Amino acid sequence: MSLILADAANPLAPTTGELVITIVGLVYLVAVLTLFVFSIVVLLTWVRKNKLRVIELEFEEQAIDRRRAQGGQEAE
Repeated sequence: MSLILADAANPLAPTTGELVITIVGLVYLVAVLTLFVFSIVVLLTWVRKNKLRVIELEFEEQAIDRRRAQGGQEAE
């Protein structure tokens, strides 16, 4: 694949500066999209972890309530 640079024969061909700006822009776009996807994955992982922690705390709370209820019955 050869890059055709602007010359007198083809005034619509991009200049070297335009090619550099285009490539830098594309690299920037890919980097931003990668960061965006990574951020979404991290956010979803964090939310899932917090949901599991809430469920775990509910089970612990139920276990404490059961122990208190059993302790109250034994005292009577």
